[in-house]
Amino acid sequence: MRMNKLLLTVAFTVAATVKLWAGVSADTDVKVALPPELTRPLSDEEKAREAAWNALSIRASAGLPYQSNDDKIIIDKAFLTLGWAVKQSSNIAVVSVQECEFMPLTEEVRILRLHFKVETNLFGEMPPSGSIDVPWALSNKTREQVEKISKVLGPVTWQPDPPSPSKGDRFLVFLSPKNLTRFQAFWNWGGKRDRQASPAEAPLFSFGDAYNVIALTEKKQTEAFLTAVSGYVKNLRDQNMDEETYYRFLKGQMRSPFPRLKEDARCEMVNLLKSSSVGSDQALNDEGIDDGIKEYVRLILSPDQTKKKP
Repeated sequence: MRMNKLLLTVAFTVAATVKLWAGVSADTDVKVALPPELTRPLSDEEKAREAAWNALSIRASAGLPYQSNDDKIIIDKAFLTLGWAVKQSSNIAVVSVQECEFMPLTEEVRILRLHFKVETNLFGEMPPSGSIDVPWALSNKTREQVEKISKVLGPVTWQPDPPSPSKGDRFLVFLSPKNLTRFQAFWNWGGKRDRQASPAEAPLFSFGDAYNVIALTEKKQTEAFLTAVSGYVKNLRDQNMDEETYYRFLKGQMRSPFPRLKEDARCEMVNLLKSSSVGSDQALNDEGIDDGIKEYVRLILSPDQTKKKP
């Protein structure tokens, strides 16, 4: 029952997100037919069991990446890690800005049309110059308006628009062809290993919106991000994927001094431990795994994996 409710929650969230990005009011009625087993009243025993599970989940998840009290944008970031973007993108490149302009997409969202020159293709082949449209920010939203959006999408913090790019600024971008996006199961570390890039003439869009259009600001940061992305490509897009190799790569990234690289790697490590044959005992006995992840493994993953053993 718990899994069914989770799937329904995810489905509703995705549907609401699509409506908001498409300019459809969040107040529009969404009719959902629930199966009988989800609509019958719970017994007192079931209520107590569910309450105990919820309390345990909250305790276990407290130390996971993107779950801190001072960072409320949890869903967006946890679902847009570098590993997830590498698996989904058809093209990854370093580009330099030639010019940019803002255009309204809906009343809620502004699009940044970014004209660029390609400096380096990390994955796939892109023409030497072009443009992409990036949903850049909620436009002129007050705190009260963002709170209304939060009621549909979950916790979202209000913040001013990010600064506009200037000519010569360099970005690491993750792109996919419009209408050809491969929505693989991002919670599974494996998935289809397709190294074929999109056709050169296919229009590209920013995969992960502005969060995965990453400004490269100085030498050490640039080197760290390019090394990390190259590692994700090698591990997640290669035909000969190896769980232990990926495990060791993520451990290294979890020691990064750059918060984005560290937290994304921690996210991917949890996903790996959930869906691969890498054992929970290995993580619990590994000094390279932090206590936050170990607590989740100890309370949630280990008991669950024990139940599944024949």
